[in-house]
Amino acid sequence: SEKHSVNDTEVRFPSKHDPFLKFTTDGVVINIGVRGPEASTEEDSLHPMSAEHFIEYLYVKDQNGRVIHLQKWTAEEAANEASKPKTKIVFTKFELREDVTHMTPYSLCNLHGLWKGPEYDVLWEKKVAFVQGATRPNTIVQKYGYHPLKEHKKHEKHVPHLTFTVGEGDTGNLVGKAVVRGYAGSIENPHDMREDHFIECIYVKDQHDRTIALQMMKPETHEKPIITFQIPQGTQTVQAYEYCQVHGLWQGKVHSLAQEKEKCVEAN
Repeated sequence: SEKHSVNDTEVRFPSKHDPFLKFTTDGVVINIGVRGPEASTEEDSLHPMSAEHFIEYLYVKDQNGRVIHLQKWTAEEAANEASKPKTKIVFTKFELREDVTHMTPYSLCNLHGLWKGPEYDVLWEKKVAFVQGATRPNTIVQKYGYHPLKEHKKHEKHVPHLTFTVGEGDTGNLVGKAVVRGYAGSIENPHDMREDHFIECIYVKDQHDRTIALQMMKPETHEKPIITFQIPQGTQTVQAYEYCQVHGLWQGKVHSLAQEKEKCVEAN
């Protein structure tokens, strides 16, 4: 089979074989897996392991290019894993070192070559993991609710709203702006920032489920729940989230940056 090039991860949609990281709520243990059919990151639908088709190496590099985690399998070990009902897929864990600020996962498939995942900002991902863990149903740390897009109206109060402009310079990259809707879904009058009711965090994820922007907030430092953020080159989609300390986590719609860029060009 044709071997895969690792150079295009940041500028495309996720696909099977892509390695990914998931941060636990404690921010210490990191889960690493390899996407399965239809780019799935669900534990029961990741890359399979068999003697004929398996992941030989799964490793992670830090911001200095240092390998901080490595796991390898032989064909015999992969066949053995495949014989176990709960281990037919690639998924493992490791503990995060304190001096690591960014991480990039890699996987080597015996048939399809080397695959590179996106670079993760450790501090941002740890904060997001805590927020999401605090709102996930049936967890010890659950405090408030989680409001996914399918369960609320897109113009409802609390829903984060994104707009885009073309940035300065030759790159033509888009700049994003996230606003948390206020009373009756207003964008002009965003959500309050009072001591007893405020937006604690706004963050944005890309097509890899990687956090590309995050801002923690307090009433004494932020008059309105609004952030402006740079969008990394190659980003295909973005989706905003916000965390209200009274009403929990809210999810906005997915935006295609190709479509948003067309709108910006037409507007100018």
